[in-house]
Amino acid sequence: MSRLPRYNPSRMARRYRQSFSNQPGERIPLTGHLAEFREALEQEIEAATRGAAANAVALVNGHRIGQLAASFQYRFTVESALQMPDDSLADLRLPDGASLQATLVSSEGMSLVLSVPSDLGPFVPRATLVTDLSILLRRLIQRVESRSAEQNPPGERLLGHRRHGGTGTCSGKRAR
Repeated sequence: MSRLPRYNPSRMARRYRQSFSNQPGERIPLTGHLAEFREALEQEIEAATRGAAANAVALVNGHRIGQLAASFQYRFTVESALQMPDDSLADLRLPDGASLQATLVSSEGMSLVLSVPSDLGPFVPRATLVTDLSILLRRLIQRVESRSAEQNPPGERLLGHRRHGGTGTCSGKRAR
């Protein structure tokens, strides 16, 4: 089994920008409101990353139940209730300090199935699942950066920079 990197929240917060740009270390330039919006999201990500330990759930009795492409699925028993929707991303921390990204496939009662990118062996006696809600904020930054060159009339209207030019109906025909 290959050695996984140690979990380091501050390193994750510094490096998240690289995960959405075309080249490592390169940020897509933004101006005006988009730059301010990205900065506000980055501050929220930093705060969410610092508070991530509060969202940790202990897992026990992990059994490998399958493999799909390059992902391995494990069924764990949770030691306390888990409030996470399916397909949520989280960090799976192992007792040796290793950490890797996991996707919640399903949860039912006190059992959950996770998908991870590495084979952890047939049995994982204990682990910790740390939810990182900043992932949604990172995806939002990615979307803002990828669409920054496009016109955004709804966004401009929301900020008061453009008046609504619609016809009042969905079909484009005026109501009589």
